[in-house]
Amino acid sequence: MFLTPLRAASLNEQTAIISAQQVKNMFPNIEIIYNVNKQFLADLQERFNNWSIQQRIGDIFLRMVRNMSLLIVNIVFN
Repeated sequence: MFLTPLRAASLNEQTAIISAQQVKNMFPNIEIIYNVNKQFLADLQERFNNWSIQQRIGDIFLRMVRNMSLLIVNIVFN
């Protein structure tokens, strides 16, 4: 991931491309978004690995929407 090296570089004035505050401003909620999407992918992969003729994925999407709704509320009010 590009964010970790960018953050590390921003802490050293000699290697900084942008400041630590600029990194924070550009990617304020990236870890939360990444974790929600990572869980979504894991849920889909597990479902597809155990697929049957009667299998559904709607519940996974509904859970994802609930998680994204919480994320949006967190972003708006923080």
